[in-house]
Amino acid sequence: MIKSIKIIFLLIFLFSNNLKAQEILWADKVITYSSKLIWLDDDANTSNSPEQALGKPNIHFSVYDNPGFWVVDKIHNLNENIKRTGTDEEYIKLGFEKLSDVNTILINMNRYSGLLKSISLYNDKNKKILVYQKIIDTKKIKGNFLTIHLAEVFKNTNTIELRFQKTSDIGIAVDAVGVTFLKEKKDIKLSSFINLFPDFEEIKKDNLGKKINTSSQEIAPHISLDGKMLYFIRANYKHNIGDTTKQDIWYSQFDEKNNEWQEAKNIGEPINNKFHNSMFNVFDGGNKILLNNIYEKDILSNIWLKKGLSFSEKKGNMWQFPEQIKINGFYNLSDYSEYFMSDDQNILLMTVQNQGGFGGKDIHISFKQGNTYSKPINLGKIINTASNETSPFLSKDKKTLFFATDGHLGYGNYDIFVSYRLDDTWRNWSEPINLGKGINSGQWDAYFSITEDGNLGYLCSYDNSIGESDIFKIQLSEKQKKILFNQK
Repeated sequence: MIKSIKIIFLLIFLFSNNLKAQEILWADKVITYSSKLIWLDDDANTSNSPEQALGKPNIHFSVYDNPGFWVVDKIHNLNENIKRTGTDEEYIKLGFEKLSDVNTILINMNRYSGLLKSISLYNDKNKKILVYQKIIDTKKIKGNFLTIHLAEVFKNTNTIELRFQKTSDIGIAVDAVGVTFLKEKKDIKLSSFINLFPDFEEIKKDNLGKKINTSSQEIAPHISLDGKMLYFIRANYKHNIGDTTKQDIWYSQFDEKNNEWQEAKNIGEPINNKFHNSMFNVFDGGNKILLNNIYEKDILSNIWLKKGLSFSEKKGNMWQFPEQIKINGFYNLSDYSEYFMSDDQNILLMTVQNQGGFGGKDIHISFKQGNTYSKPINLGKIINTASNETSPFLSKDKKTLFFATDGHLGYGNYDIFVSYRLDDTWRNWSEPINLGKGINSGQWDAYFSITEDGNLGYLCSYDNSIGESDIFKIQLSEKQKKILFNQK
């Protein structure tokens, strides 16, 4: 299985990457830097640390900024910078894993990263060579990815230093720095580094229509195993219960005669109330649902919610008061969370933020142990980033993971990705692959799921929506299903 995965990834790389002819080295070590921005709510101080400038590009700055880049300290205070460093400059010095001959430098940076002032390279004898000295106003460049062609080839390079002239109103943010040797000068596009699936460009997203989607926000679609019930979340809607600015759970039955979903209905109390209400899985033919939050009643029978998970079961036509699901060692520093539970209820995925994570909300896994679930385990840095991961969905065989994030390189502020589990530790995963422009857009795309037979996919997007986020479906061909689920 692992061998076949590697072969497929090699083919994907050859099809999707335009840079076959040369090797690009991305900086993999921080040597020194002038300063870093520290957020008080980031316990590990990782979100905008210098280490975020390492590795390949993972941010499309021109679309959306996120925590996954190096940002200097006191970005709005020039006088403090001069007092601290004795100059109006900020700098970062980075190392590479091996020596290389260089005539081209690649930098992925925020368009508002001040004034790039100079670039120096160091060789294996630690000799510093000023290779570029020209002030570039990054506000005036097209896009955010720089290809800088040098006048000559510099041998045995292993270190690079960037210096920026600081201004009082512009910050500095760097995502990736690379070096390479090109036989002919050509500008390289950031999109060249998006890890794409082949044969997905022709997929068409079909809006589920006005019986499901409104001018408000529809997200998190979940289909019962028999395909006859659709549950989803609707936010900021005039017919929500209590506070109409919050979220409610809605549902629709499939009309097989007319081959369409019926007009959606509010699931009602006690599940929906004046707070944010949301659900994540459907069981037992639509008679049991997994709910966000723990529901509690006070002595006056008022309902209150706190962070966690609950089940509610339907008896007759009535949904029962939700019962808490116990998760050992559970806590979440974020105000947001998303969950997925396998059909056998043995695997629980969640996006939560906690100490020791990689930045924002990370995907964790918990296993059923009797009547409780184990302490959540972080899926690791291949999946999780300094930004936020959201809407995890696991295939029926528990080997294929779909999720959305703005921490891996894509087209919009959130894209949908897929990754494959490589062993039973649940911490070794293949490099996430972007599902491509047929599914992802220049806007927000998330909450991808697949029906049990693998023929249909559901997702949410602001792209071509009726109002805010809408629910869409896609039809998968047999060829696409085999590629997507790594089948022979």
